[in-house]
Amino acid sequence: MEATVSSQFAGRLNAMPKQVGDTFAAGDLLASFDCQERRAAVGAAQAELLGARETHLARLKLQSLGAVSDLDVTMAAANAEKAQSQLALAKTQERYCVVVAPYPGKVVKVRAKAFESVSLGQPLLEIVNPASMRAQLFVPSHWIRWLKPGTPFSLVIDETGLTYTARVHKISGRVDGSSQTMEITDAFDRSASNRSPWTNVARSATPASFASRCASATMSGLNSTPSARAPRFAALITVMPLPEPRSIR
Repeated sequence: MEATVSSQFAGRLNAMPKQVGDTFAAGDLLASFDCQERRAAVGAAQAELLGARETHLARLKLQSLGAVSDLDVTMAAANAEKAQSQLALAKTQERYCVVVAPYPGKVVKVRAKAFESVSLGQPLLEIVNPASMRAQLFVPSHWIRWLKPGTPFSLVIDETGLTYTARVHKISGRVDGSSQTMEITDAFDRSASNRSPWTNVARSATPASFASRCASATMSGLNSTPSARAPRFAALITVMPLPEPRSIR
């Protein structure tokens, strides 16, 4: 998984305990805000609810004596329900004062600092879950004749020199007219380990079961060159988390 964590209201940051490269568990604190105003709003809503309930009880007693109409009792009950909803809203907004991790992962970018004032929707930090990754790359469009979901690949990471096995997860339904390429998404096999959230780096990829095919491509130049070797190509791969871990059948 990958996410950009944003502020859910305008306010001042009190703390940003996690920095780039830090790991965290689900539920760990990622950011906290100055929340005095929100806590005061909760207290005011609680007082409003108490007053509305007492008014409703008083109207019920007066109704039993025939001193008020049914409409007065109904309106008092409605005011109590409204106060209850206002309290729930205030408590929900108070919970926005702390930002907790939705899943275990790692911080890849920090976009705000402690004691800064941020606006509604402003990004605070970017997080990823390295346990579930995918590779996004472009291949020659004529490969669509044999490239199918589930096709095995080997991905070689230039920085580490390590090779990982993956399978085609999804194939785009559009071919780029100028480069005659199409986008595919590969899912790493479950057995792959020591992965990192690489982004926008030149990689090599080799279809694992196509040694008999005579095709190769250099994706950096976006040109396809016939070859008697197994198809191997260098591609611009963006490795990112899968939205949901799933097995490829």
